[in-house]
Amino acid sequence: MRCMGAEGTAIDTIVASGPNTRPILARTTSRRIRRNELVLVTIGPRFQGYNAAIGRPIYTGKPPPDIERSMTWAVAAQSMCREALRAGVVGRDAEGTGRRFLEEKGLGKYFVYAGIHSVGLVEFEPPIMSPKSNHVIQRDMVLSIDIPLFLTPWGGLRYEDGFKVTKKGAVPLDHVRTGVLSTTD
Repeated sequence: MRCMGAEGTAIDTIVASGPNTRPILARTTSRRIRRNELVLVTIGPRFQGYNAAIGRPIYTGKPPPDIERSMTWAVAAQSMCREALRAGVVGRDAEGTGRRFLEEKGLGKYFVYAGIHSVGLVEFEPPIMSPKSNHVIQRDMVLSIDIPLFLTPWGGLRYEDGFKVTKKGAVPLDHVRTGVLSTTD
């Protein structure tokens, strides 16, 4: 991030593994990352005073079916939210596309906070697109689609990326690979 011009971080970098992925915000511990466990990485670059975040889960080995499914479905939910992220759409409707999909997959109770929020001078700032949000998405807004699955029996994960709302739809602000990432790749 620094080599590309970032002047600092928007949030403390999160690298959590195993049981430490379960809470929404993990703190640094001396625990070593092990083989065959989930690792959650969240970084937040700050550029010219503006903040963002990128979140990815990585599995150190071949993920078990329940975690692999959850990773796949979270990516699909983020993609659905991106497709719905258009000027004139009410925030709860855009966020609700991913939320409803994960509810149908039995993961709704783990979708623990709003899946779309604004970014700017703070990494997580209003407007926050929750199920109760009446905010209308405007062209040129910069929003983060943050699909959270936390407090699960196996841990937690997030897929988070920033997008700019344009006339043609939501354009990603990063080019970090999305999908089921594992050390077997």
